[in-house]
Amino acid sequence: MAAMNGKWKQTRTDKFEDYLKELGVNVVKRKLVLASSPAMEINIDEAAGSVNVKTSTTFSKHEIQCTAGTDFETDMPGVVDGKFNGQCTIEGGKVIVVLTPTTAQVKGTTTTREMVGDELKMTMVCGGTTCERFFAKDK
Repeated sequence: MAAMNGKWKQTRTDKFEDYLKELGVNVVKRKLVLASSPAMEINIDEAAGSVNVKTSTTFSKHEIQCTAGTDFETDMPGVVDGKFNGQCTIEGGKVIVVLTPTTAQVKGTTTTREMVGDELKMTMVCGGTTCERFFAKDK
């Protein structure tokens, strides 16, 4: 888990637009999101079960602060309007975040972060659509 800690830059995606469509993101916001290249800063304390993920692009900033096994509330500014109830787990070297819309008018989603070699891989699932996003350590 310690290998995930640090700053990351997105290098490539697979089926990200399909995922955003399935999620329910309108075409204008989809184009903005697809044109951006996010940076992430991750801080995980596995012993405490705490996860902090800060994501930023040129038009939005988002932070998830959670503790494994404890519900939390979050949003997706710049992507969709509204709030989500979240649940976080840490298992098998992976951080899994499940978001269920509370006031957001989109579908729920599950995001798994894990190390694959020296890359950070994010697998995002919504409905029957799965996308992958890959990040390299920002030096």
